[in-house]
Amino acid sequence: MIISIFKKNYFFQLVLLVVLPLILWLPAFINPPQIITLGAMDMPLYNAMASGLSPYRELCTILAFVIMALGALALNYIFVYYELTRKNSYFPAFVYMLLFSCDYRLMTISSVLFANTIMIVAIKMFLQCYNKNEGLDQIFLTAFLGALSSLFFAPYILFMIWIWVGLLNFKIYKWRPIIVSILGMILPYLILMIIYYLENRLDLVISFFPQHFAV
Repeated sequence: MIISIFKKNYFFQLVLLVVLPLILWLPAFINPPQIITLGAMDMPLYNAMASGLSPYRELCTILAFVIMALGALALNYIFVYYELTRKNSYFPAFVYMLLFSCDYRLMTISSVLFANTIMIVAIKMFLQCYNKNEGLDQIFLTAFLGALSSLFFAPYILFMIWIWVGLLNFKIYKWRPIIVSILGMILPYLILMIIYYLENRLDLVISFFPQHFAV
């Protein structure tokens, strides 16, 4: 029934896209859950944000709902733009929002939520490289956004492997795109290390990689 709505009825799928997530999130709006923490996998950008927002649980839930909705719409745009779904369908956005609405404990800000949203933008940027000779700007921004997302949630640094495999799939074999992707990946971490250095926090610089990336 739901799939048939997303195939045929544009108005009702918009209603379903808005109303059902609001209903599922209603308990969290009434009694917001605690902010999610994942230990060493939570990275500095998220830790700084969480420490400032943790006293405001209602705001965290509202912010999480808005970010989830924006990520869902961005993902749906990718599916429609590359003709992976019908132009008048919001089914990818609906599934994305449903997955983030299936557990009350997830209805607040988390490192995964922020990283996931940035990653969706990075994927859209990377797909623009297709049929281009090099696409250096897009590759740099993709790697930069991928590294930025990993500064919220550490495992997203593995996205770099996906970029290099994607370059091979797009038949981009030149050395410059590889170098540009590495520079894009390094830049967010370099900026963070400089900030730590200027704040005279050399202890954080030394312990950063062992703390977050030690296997």
